[in-house]
Amino acid sequence: MIIVDMILYALESPISSTTIVLITGDRDFAYAVATLRLRQYRVVVISPSIPSPHCSLTVHASVAIDWNATVMKDLSPPESSPGPPPSLPTSPPPVPPTPPPPALPNSFPAAFPHSFPSALPRSFTFASASATPPAFTTAFPLPPMPPSPAPAQASASHQFSHQERFYTLIQILNTHRLNGRPQPLRSAIGLELSTLDNTVYKNAGVTKFKEYAELAVKAGVIELGGKDGSAWISLRPEWIRSAQA
Repeated sequence: MIIVDMILYALESPISSTTIVLITGDRDFAYAVATLRLRQYRVVVISPSIPSPHCSLTVHASVAIDWNATVMKDLSPPESSPGPPPSLPTSPPPVPPTPPPPALPNSFPAAFPHSFPSALPRSFTFASASATPPAFTTAFPLPPMPPSPAPAQASASHQFSHQERFYTLIQILNTHRLNGRPQPLRSAIGLELSTLDNTVYKNAGVTKFKEYAELAVKAGVIELGGKDGSAWISLRPEWIRSAQA
């Protein structure tokens, strides 16, 4: 989405007085930065040095600024000198004495209605510890166990087939293939995809083209190859036949 906003802002602004400032370390913006520089726009890229940004992002910028050394250096708090360690007590604090327990009465009050026998009657016997308790029965039938809850409804990202989820991507790659570009640059396809359909990432449950492409690879729709500025993307043969049909 940021790439589209950046391109549209540049096209609606004069070249001589327009400076575009991009704060990122993602190399997916390299192709958009290179395109603006070819149109004579001034592009300033601010990226962190740890981890270091990809060379394909900073080499196309008019000015590359280190976020850690330039921005965060002025915001870091001043170092304070450590103070002396806290002093430890030389002796443990005194322990308060434990109060004595309350005295028990020698006899029960007169109002107590019963008295305990001094000894058990001779005919009293204890039940055996091994005796089996009586079985529990009831005259009413127990209610049946409730059925287990139904499985949760599948997430919205799995309600669509692969062809519906990657329809726009398949059409774009098939068009490039018919124009003699079976393996177009990955950054160009990402910019074209977000321009044609600004909800494609949201419908797939992702936020950027890299995650969207990984889903398409797992679904067996595309193949990825190359690296850095020459990273390409291509349709698998079975999806080329599907697009022709």
